[in-house]
Amino acid sequence: DPWLWTEQQVCQWLSWAINEFSLANVNFHQFLMSGQDLCNLGKERFLELAPDYVGDILWEHLEQMIKDSQEKTQDQYVESSHLTSVPHWVNNNTLS
Repeated sequence: DPWLWTEQQVCQWLSWAINEFSLANVNFHQFLMSGQDLCNLGKERFLELAPDYVGDILWEHLEQMIKDSQEKTQDQYVESSHLTSVPHWVNNNTLS
């Protein structure tokens, strides 16, 4: 979950993305921040920190990871809410 990243994890993601997408001219110092700060930037401010086109690629990837993380969290919530909604009259003996 990008919201929970440390500064080091933000740098690791940035380094990975630069290599994965063959990006150039990214100033790592611009992105020395926590994941929460990174996600709170919003698209406009984020794009100001990176070169043209490069920023768009990085933002799209970050946005997708945030979305995936939120969907995973929602799925886990739904699964756990189903488990806790088992009627109280069901006991362990009837589940085996």
